[in-house]
Amino acid sequence: MQVAAVQGDLPPDFTRTLSAERGTMLQRYTSMTEGLATDVADGAAPAPDLVLWPEGASDLDPFAPDGGAEAVARMMPGVEALDAPVVLGATSYGTGDAPRNMVLELQPGQGVDDTYQKIYLAPFGERMPLRPVMRHLSEWVDRIPDWEPGTEPGVMDVALPDGRQVRLGLGICFEVVVDAAVRDAVAGGAELLVVPTSNAWFGEGDEAAQHIATSRVRAVEYGRSVVHISNVGISGLIDPDGWVEEETTLFSQALLEGELPLRSTPTPALTTGPWVVPAAALVVVAALLGLVVRRRSAD
Repeated sequence: MQVAAVQGDLPPDFTRTLSAERGTMLQRYTSMTEGLATDVADGAAPAPDLVLWPEGASDLDPFAPDGGAEAVARMMPGVEALDAPVVLGATSYGTGDAPRNMVLELQPGQGVDDTYQKIYLAPFGERMPLRPVMRHLSEWVDRIPDWEPGTEPGVMDVALPDGRQVRLGLGICFEVVVDAAVRDAVAGGAELLVVPTSNAWFGEGDEAAQHIATSRVRAVEYGRSVVHISNVGISGLIDPDGWVEEETTLFSQALLEGELPLRSTPTPALTTGPWVVPAAALVVVAALLGLVVRRRSAD
């Protein structure tokens, strides 16, 4: 499948908290996608089967009672020009009081076709453990709301321009480090894994490199290609052997384009389920106990 992944970076007036005029980030992604459509029409780029934007690519709420429809309308010109689906991240309150970390699928001529809502919320980022205790440690505690978790595994069926349908496995940001999140997506039939993330909070540190390294491990573990797409980098297209075919640098604009294999074959990691890690831990404990017993016998 030919994929295109868009890394928009932060405009000059942004901070790590993405605090700037609403709609600025969305404008970056719509402009870059419309630019890709122009290149495709001119023969300068291959036509993608699927376009991917990162976590929070839309800084306008697509499901807000006031303005949601307009936000989606702003996303659609590139979708229509490419005649291909776009899968993107957005934060939405909808009609509720708690934010939701979501992925949307946009289809040409249709708009929003499907959604996924993040299940495994990041502690201290999307939920605050032990909030009454933490209030004594930092005044920032109550600036962090408890987000609303989703309930359905991250699988999404996406119709491609050639009539095929591909099942994506979605893990928003640090869901990729949660075994159950990735396993449930692959068990649900995912043929390609997608990890939309931001990473802006972490600046120039090593976290972004560690994050994409986790996606490489997941590629090998489940024998699936992975699109790891970040707002600020490091982003990459990863094949099922864990090799990064395309990789960006931090805090840069980039368009990743490449053909990735789709796989549906179960791997040992899937068929053995979640028992490998506890079984390995038991082996280690048993070995340590055996070592202690032998040393005492020798004494």
